[in-house]
Amino acid sequence: MREAKSIDVVLLTILGIIWGSSFFNIKIATYSYDPFTLALIRVFFASIPLYLLCKYKKIEIQAFTKNWKPYAIIGLCNITIPFTLIAIGTSQINSYLAAILMSTTPLSGSILAHFFTNDEKITFLKSIGILDKRDIKVTQEYKNSVDYFLFDAKPDNNSTSQRGGLNKVFDWSILDDWSGPSYFLSGGLNINNVSEAIKRSDASVIDVSSGVEIKAGVKDRKKIEDFVQITRSAYGNKYE
Repeated sequence: MREAKSIDVVLLTILGIIWGSSFFNIKIATYSYDPFTLALIRVFFASIPLYLLCKYKKIEIQAFTKNWKPYAIIGLCNITIPFTLIAIGTSQINSYLAAILMSTTPLSGSILAHFFTNDEKITFLKSIGILDKRDIKVTQEYKNSVDYFLFDAKPDNNSTSQRGGLNKVFDWSILDDWSGPSYFLSGGLNINNVSEAIKRSDASVIDVSSGVEIKAGVKDRKKIEDFVQITRSAYGNKYE
């Protein structure tokens, strides 16, 4: 993810003006058209330039193929119903209030994604599974948008194992040339290798779970105490 440039801010502002003013126009249109007709008009006029663009770019419109049913459902849930509800809502409240309420969509979407997805949690920490050097390339799009990375071992390419809790160490030398934000180190750490991990890497924080368990899901007090003691000794005064 690159840094925003001046032109990006200008284009975003223009987009906001166009998008925000559309609710004012919808409010006016509701005096002449019922919500269903208004939704149909919006979809019709929006589809014309989109259709011409697809023709120009020679992009196949999947909605016109034998797989039209899933696309019809997407169109119904993502365009027809929302546009109709927006028209109904705008006819009942002020247009500026409708714009404000609609502007909360990204926030509500992020909150829903936090609870209903596995990889889009709300956090300033981005977890990256590491198997080889190719996985480091994934970090490029996040370097300017997160405060920390968490590097963890991930299953082999041909494995269907879950992410995390693998009790598996990845090759720390992959991080030798790391130049991004500070990172947490995870993956198979225990009292036998945490000291080496700290000396070998430049991790700001060490993450451990299965490495201090006596069995799956059951932590051992003595292992935790030993792990903390070894970790503090390895870090020394570095972060104090």
